[in-house]
Amino acid sequence: RDGSIHIPWTLREAILQRAAALQETAQQVLRLAAVVGRRVARGVLVALATRSDLTEEVALDGLEVCVRARLLRDARGDAYQFTHDLIHEVVLSDLGTARRVLLHRRVGEVLEATIPLPAISDLAYHYTQSDEHEKAVFYLEQVGDAARARYAHAEAASAYHEVIIRLEMLDRKVQANTVYEKLGIMLARQTRFDEALATLELAREAYRLEDELEGELRVLAQIGRIHFWRGTSQEGLAQLL
Repeated sequence: RDGSIHIPWTLREAILQRAAALQETAQQVLRLAAVVGRRVARGVLVALATRSDLTEEVALDGLEVCVRARLLRDARGDAYQFTHDLIHEVVLSDLGTARRVLLHRRVGEVLEATIPLPAISDLAYHYTQSDEHEKAVFYLEQVGDAARARYAHAEAASAYHEVIIRLEMLDRKVQANTVYEKLGIMLARQTRFDEALATLELAREAYRLEDELEGELRVLAQIGRIHFWRGTSQEGLAQLL
């Protein structure tokens, strides 16, 4: 989703010139739309605009200007879409890092406040791009859990790995241990047994150092299952004794 596209300099400048020709409020609306994504619901964009000190009427006027300039187009479901992915990429990349971080946080807050059941992946994406590390962890783990529930093991493992990185950055090691467990199970389900065992051993040792007997026993049970699946039960038993 956040993979960058190589854009020739001349094309980038042409797109930026088209955007710069808009009135200032339309430029602001266009930048807000870019942070939301390639497709943005009208209600979300208006709510985001009002948090950026634009009135609803001014925001709608700005949308109309962007549509007339063929930078955005009407999409089904009371939404707007960038007329080309390159336009979205250029407008988004032209934003400064600090402003992008701020706006991603605001998008996450708007999604939470205005949509009854926002997509967890959208919330995770916007909060991981913001400075709201706690919410990023919360929604990323939910993304992993949802992927695990539908047997998308690789997707779940990727989400759990990102959660672990952020939890360790926040120095929340106990919570990271439980995610290590989840990650180890997902790796095992992909028959990546060596990686799974190494991951679970990290969790086991951390639980042992923290005198968390329940967690340590739970991890030991998972390690035993993996050795059974791999056909190395005797090796696993020897390591435990």
